[in-house]
Amino acid sequence: MAVATVANQSRNMNMNRNNTPYEFESFTTFDLFNFESYTHRYPKLVEFVKGYFSTKQHLFNPLKSLYDPFIQGTTNADGKKTYTDFYQWYTEKNPTFGSHENLYIPEYEIALVQMCRDLLFVHSRNKYILSNNARRKINNLRKTKKNNIITHANINTLISNNEKNSKSLIPKDIITKTYGKTKINNTSNREILELFNFIESTLPSELKSSNDAYIYKNFIKILYHFLRIMSFHSESKSESKLPKNLIINERSFTNYFLAFPLLLYPTYMQIDFKITLLLSASPIINFRLTNRYRFVHDNNSPPFDEIFHDVLFHGINSHYYDILLNKTISTNDIFSEMNKFIKLLQPHFDYDEKDASLYVELENNKQLVITNEPEQELTNIIIMSNNQCMVCYCLLLFMFIHETRSVELTKYLFIKNQVYQLTIEDIINNIEIAGHPGNILGNLLLIFSEQDENKAVDKFKFLKNIDCANVFINFVRLLFSLKEQILKI
Repeated sequence: MAVATVANQSRNMNMNRNNTPYEFESFTTFDLFNFESYTHRYPKLVEFVKGYFSTKQHLFNPLKSLYDPFIQGTTNADGKKTYTDFYQWYTEKNPTFGSHENLYIPEYEIALVQMCRDLLFVHSRNKYILSNNARRKINNLRKTKKNNIITHANINTLISNNEKNSKSLIPKDIITKTYGKTKINNTSNREILELFNFIESTLPSELKSSNDAYIYKNFIKILYHFLRIMSFHSESKSESKLPKNLIINERSFTNYFLAFPLLLYPTYMQIDFKITLLLSASPIINFRLTNRYRFVHDNNSPPFDEIFHDVLFHGINSHYYDILLNKTISTNDIFSEMNKFIKLLQPHFDYDEKDASLYVELENNKQLVITNEPEQELTNIIIMSNNQCMVCYCLLLFMFIHETRSVELTKYLFIKNQVYQLTIEDIINNIEIAGHPGNILGNLLLIFSEQDENKAVDKFKFLKNIDCANVFINFVRLLFSLKEQILKI
């Protein structure tokens, strides 16, 4: 009887624990954060973080992303954005287009201070930051519960279901960590402290005025360790697709990207379509820096996957790094030409972000066109504003440059099709993209679909009402009007 009683008590305790509320995420505010526990060993790091966030206390939270004006532009008094001339900035920084190893880039401040902030939170809380996938499911679970309480049992069920249904076959211990159930282990704890030591050694002091953390080789080292820690040291599904000489350890990673022809520039905020085009005119490549598992398209992926996806996947299209690695053309030559190409087209895609019409959804019976074609009925047809037209052209150029290659634009529009008088039927039947034979119109116009993974329609609501065929034929007309200038480039 005594044994049975003990067993029942144990079972009851387990049930009680499973039914207690599960606090899945909480972050100490700036004023209450225990900086003092780090000040003795890392005084410069603490001063760096406190100094930056003292006037931005609401952003002292690992779920908040800082805006980076170098990449994302500055807003003028009239509300119009001005963007960095990335090619000019790069040529002034590295006029010989040589090694990046010792370049001093103070613009890295925003990425660095966010990494320091997030490492402080992970170390002080002794657990990883909840993944977006987990947060989304927990929020959905909360909506289905009458009492709005998430219990340990609910979370355990989510973990079990997620493990069974995971498309990417993420191991259970990784799924568990993404739900905040697992504390950081001794290895990660030690690595965070070692990274703090390295950052501390690179920050300015009374004897050293320069911020060596902004020297490229040091920043890349910090970046590697940050991504490794925040990825739980898990083996990414992308690792099998990496170049043979890129193994995920510090030496291989740093050596690979120090020899890489492009300069890495991470931002926490994901950049928009226009900035993607502007960056393609320079040897600077952006990727999303994140402190937790997030969706990369349909997969819940570790932070390391962002660099693989944005740099080593799309970078082949947008920045030709495979050609540059093979040294079949110089970095200076290719981006001198790309800069001219983007500058030529920029007046046609540089829309004004403050134009409210870009974000308004029209009535279903209205249809937006760029030009009124003779065969179109005038009923319910509205001619687009200039800014709406430029958004459409921006998105199509994004599809060409980010998803394919800009050279395909000239190859298939100007060489394969020798005459200007193209109909929609001509375009559908005669234009194809290398490796993707068939309907170029269908491939490119996916960007205007509500199902497209780039989610342009979520931002620009007016796109739900556009005549896609009309947009594309006018895009082709624009390119042919610039044909001679493009072919010279």
